[in-house]
Amino acid sequence: MEKLIKKVNKTDEVIFQLLQAALFQKKVNLSEEINWEEIWHELEEQTVSGLVYEWISQNLSIDQEVQKQWMQSTIQKFGFWHKLMYEQEELIQLMKENSIEVAILKGAAAAVNYSAPEYRTMGDIDFLVKPEKYKEAYHVLLKNEYYLAYPENHVDYHFTLERNGIVFEIHRIPVGIPDGVSGDYIKEMIKKGMNQIQEVQIQEFTVPVLPPLQNGLVLILHIAEHLRQGLGLRQIIDWMMFADRNLNDKIWYTEFQSVFRKAELEKLAIVVTRMCQIYLGLDEQKITWCLEIEETLCHNLMEYIMEQGNFGRKAGEDDKVVKTLAKNRNIIDFCKLLQRNGSKNWKLLEKYHFLYPFAWCYQICRYIHRTLKRKNSDHSLIDDISKSSERRKLFYELGIMKETNKK
Repeated sequence: MEKLIKKVNKTDEVIFQLLQAALFQKKVNLSEEINWEEIWHELEEQTVSGLVYEWISQNLSIDQEVQKQWMQSTIQKFGFWHKLMYEQEELIQLMKENSIEVAILKGAAAAVNYSAPEYRTMGDIDFLVKPEKYKEAYHVLLKNEYYLAYPENHVDYHFTLERNGIVFEIHRIPVGIPDGVSGDYIKEMIKKGMNQIQEVQIQEFTVPVLPPLQNGLVLILHIAEHLRQGLGLRQIIDWMMFADRNLNDKIWYTEFQSVFRKAELEKLAIVVTRMCQIYLGLDEQKITWCLEIEETLCHNLMEYIMEQGNFGRKAGEDDKVVKTLAKNRNIIDFCKLLQRNGSKNWKLLEKYHFLYPFAWCYQICRYIHRTLKRKNSDHSLIDDISKSSERRKLFYELGIMKETNKK
């Protein structure tokens, strides 16, 4: 832990040790002066507080009020987990009745790799159908009391519906597939996976999932897609538990490496896996295929993840300008993004359509206004430009700057 202590603050150090203890039964060496309220809030921000609940509940030195707060939060998440799994079961049965094959993406398909799947915080239900069944499956849902949560053209690769307080995303392709040759290759691999759907058991629930190779592609694509918007520990731990279960040296070299290389995801997979070994306790004995990566890159990535929180919510509004600057490769891409965001944010366009060509101007003014509202705005703007440059460099080094299927 000596190298780790030099790279992270005390709160993050405690969090990493707790996760190692909870997920891999590693011994922890914690000081007595710990702000457990702060630890709980940080784990909540990262959407992983439930993973360490059992360890917390058995530690008598932790303040009882904090333990009670932790227990109430975990019980609430546990209840939602069961509700979601029952809703998922009904969805799967509905699709079977209509001869439509589905594969659950992320969510339960990731939770199956945990020793206690019910402690993984769940969000919505993402599921994949074959492209030729996409519209049919969508209309089946509409006829069975699922209703649109967003307009049909919200994005071009999935519909978002809702029923009984649960959000469902029906996909024709997984999120994050890049354009070009590598994207075409990934689509072909996913297509093969849809012809080899497997069933896994989580408690009393049977879950159809893609084979391990395709499931791994989906998990790393999810990281690649959302990393630019901000990504927290939950998605990283999903990959770690998948790697722990599926990616020993023999399997990586014989089944995964060539596929991930062709998909241009090998570098990202290596960095994330090594990062999990350094910080989160992933085994270094059975997984050696990532050991030679430069560790500075792993450290920079973890710092970014801890700064962002789940889907960037921890970083908040002040980070939006940095995100915008960081994810664009050149001035043309930047201007396109300004125009796209301006057209969404400028309410006046609903009434005066002729103003549409000037949406980019509105968006620039919006960013400037947001920056000036902050304290030390001149210094903040300079910091934003510098920070975005560092972040863009990180994304380039990870190989995730390519355009994806996001509309």
